[in-house]
Amino acid sequence: MSHVQLQRSMEDIRLEIMFLAAEVLFLVSVLGAIILFNLDLYSQSRKLTLSAESISQNNASQTDSERLVSGFAFRESCV
Repeated sequence: MSHVQLQRSMEDIRLEIMFLAAEVLFLVSVLGAIILFNLDLYSQSRKLTLSAESISQNNASQTDSERLVSGFAFRESCV
């Protein structure tokens, strides 16, 4: 193997390594984007769940308050 052939094969190896590094970087960035997108969806879903739970708790406490008020009004009317 001559010096020129060895130098060309070394350049080819360097190019292959650079292409592989670029592919790995691209795949890692795509994977990161997918993970961030899923985290954003999870966060939005969690916010909606907490909001729905808060609304149902508020409705339940309002119902309890209405019961107390109507019970008080009933007692007032009986007197």
